[in-house]
Amino acid sequence: MSLYDFSLYVIVFLCIAYAFLYIRAATEGCVEMGIYPDIAKEEVIQTLSGAIELLEANNLHPEVEIDKVNSCGGITIKGLNEMEANGFTNAVIKGLKAYNL
Repeated sequence: MSLYDFSLYVIVFLCIAYAFLYIRAATEGCVEMGIYPDIAKEEVIQTLSGAIELLEANNLHPEVEIDKVNSCGGITIKGLNEMEANGFTNAVIKGLKAYNL
């Protein structure tokens, strides 16, 4: 197995764990907002499934799809900005690169 193939193999498994981590965090956030855990988890999973379908169907960069679901002054952009202010993208990138330390 080449180093490139090994890297892809590792990234796949890291991304699966990171997806589970996001699902857990989003579910916990929904529970804090008063949604029952089973319903919250199912809605989070369905939302991610829909996002994946859009990316696959439209073959656009994720940023383009993000822009489509944002509205000026809306809750989506406020939530995204809050996540970024708390290091979301940086945490994901550092997590992916951590296996290489």
